[in-house]
Amino acid sequence: MSRLLHISKQFSLPLELVTESQAILAKKGAGKTYTAMVEAEEMLKAQQQIVAVDPTGAWWGLKSSADGKSAGFSIPILGGEHADIPLNEDAGELVASAIIENRFSAVLDLGLFRKNAMRRFMTSFLEKLYHSNREALHLFIDEADLFAPQNSRGTDEVLIGAMEDIVRRGRVRGVGTSLISQRPAVLHKDVLTQCEVLVALRMTHPLDIAAIRLWAGVHGAPGELKELESSLPTLVNGEAWFWAPAEAYGIFRRVQVRQKETFNSSATPKPGERAVKPKTLAEIDLDKLGQSIQQMAVRAKENDPNILKRQIAELKRELTKKATVNVLTSDARPVHPTPPAYPDLRAEVKALQNREKKLLGVIGKLGNTARSLADTCAEAATRVESGASITPLAPAVTVQSPPHVRVPSAPVSSRRPSDCAESNGNLTGPEQRILNAIAWMEAVGVPQPEQPAVAFLAGYTFGSGAFNNPKGKLNQRGLIHYLSGGRIELTTDGRALSTVPGIPTDTSGLQNAILRKLPGPERRILKVLIDAYPKSLSAEECANRAEYAPGSGAFNNPRGKLRSLGLVEYPGNGEVRARNILFLD
Repeated sequence: MSRLLHISKQFSLPLELVTESQAILAKKGAGKTYTAMVEAEEMLKAQQQIVAVDPTGAWWGLKSSADGKSAGFSIPILGGEHADIPLNEDAGELVASAIIENRFSAVLDLGLFRKNAMRRFMTSFLEKLYHSNREALHLFIDEADLFAPQNSRGTDEVLIGAMEDIVRRGRVRGVGTSLISQRPAVLHKDVLTQCEVLVALRMTHPLDIAAIRLWAGVHGAPGELKELESSLPTLVNGEAWFWAPAEAYGIFRRVQVRQKETFNSSATPKPGERAVKPKTLAEIDLDKLGQSIQQMAVRAKENDPNILKRQIAELKRELTKKATVNVLTSDARPVHPTPPAYPDLRAEVKALQNREKKLLGVIGKLGNTARSLADTCAEAATRVESGASITPLAPAVTVQSPPHVRVPSAPVSSRRPSDCAESNGNLTGPEQRILNAIAWMEAVGVPQPEQPAVAFLAGYTFGSGAFNNPKGKLNQRGLIHYLSGGRIELTTDGRALSTVPGIPTDTSGLQNAILRKLPGPERRILKVLIDAYPKSLSAEECANRAEYAPGSGAFNNPRGKLRSLGLVEYPGNGEVRARNILFLD
């Protein structure tokens, strides 16, 4: 396996570029995507895994030779007009999981998606790739300014945070990234300046050249910048500066990039010329892509509205053809009898139309349901691996509490919830779990917990009927009291019916018991704050230590959840700190 990526006969890059971050910048038509494809060819020849995110449908030519007469690389095209497998906008996490688990290269053609659909797909794809990948993989992101715009909307924060994570910290997880853009001026600078390698082709716009200057201010030397900047407007197509000032590379070269070895599917059509199509494409072994991708392909084809529309149109044409057949009499005079009925055919057309309408309404919801189920399964798997029970509250284990932890004033029953339901007031399962959750909080020093914390510990969603209905019945029966500020407490009767799981007698045991109950993001943030205690951290520092983008929803939402659970507090403006109830010593 070659340790070099041959960009021209005279110039090569080290194979380590696979896990490095680079920016490939040029004006339209100067050869930025072409250059990226040459690098992709070299990585594939070196048996490295690549993924190309393609919003314009330009990368499918990797599957054929330059002249189109023989096969190229056996790389599947997911989505787009040349799809080996159709792609759904809600399948980002599923696709990332399949790529990580089965280690295959792929082109993700998003060309048939609208911009919002592209962003939804990329958000879940990038977050899953960043958090789960651990082997070498290079990610080419064409038109990168679509996913990390300088002037972002509020809805772009999570996506930009994911882009920054993958570019800034992806290397330690095996992910290298190439950001490809014709407008570096509108590419988010917090993302652009994190790239260690710059590939600059022809550029003329002052604002785009200013973005190069900004990058050089972080990474380069003034003398080299002056030479590069003065030549940018006069570079010919395919001519590029490769600039990697880092000590490990020390590269500053002006290079004419070699010709592609695969079909140039990114070429701009010329007026009067017929588009050339390759005659031979590499075959794709779907078995190697994993069962989840194969199932996705089958479902996408079965539920594709375009396929259903074609079926409906064909049936309508057949119906019209049969209904307009003229029946002639023996003397050749045209007769127009009552058209024959085709009840089965009409019923089939109507059934297909109804199916199409329902599918269009349901397909969007399936993605949300799948993501929710995936999150639930992932969380359950995490708890099983850590040795924690996935039951909301375990049966009682008698453990003496330390003197500085508040213990319920009345004796606590050691019977199981099912026993209590039969002999202590006929409590239902949900009612018993809510009582147990309040008693658990009381036993660790929070006698009047907030209701979101109780709902979480009991295994319910705060505000849902599954939580509110049994909670209301407990209040009616005098087993709990509602307090101001959305808090709640046990009455003496409620405490007598509660069952408290074993309470750890040291700080480490208490913290581990609480961390096991938290989802991944909340658990990661709380660990950071526990390590910093008794100091508070700024929100920005906390996000950085937890490896989230400061200000992003991926950080702010779980941080707010921890505060609602009573596990962290905000001691000052923009600060966050673990609460002292987490420390028994």
